[in-house]
Amino acid sequence: MSPKHILIIDDVITTGNTIENMCKCILNKHPNIKISIACLGIAKSNK
Repeated sequence: MSPKHILIIDDVITTGNTIENMCKCILNKHPNIKISIACLGIAKSNK
């Protein structure tokens, strides 16, 4: 049985690279899955 929905919880998103790579890996294995992301904070970029 394949999962239908996954929730990723992170404390702070800084660049978004970790979340992006996690989503890519999950979608590669389960292309029809729904992914939700929850975080406590988003760090400001100095760009």
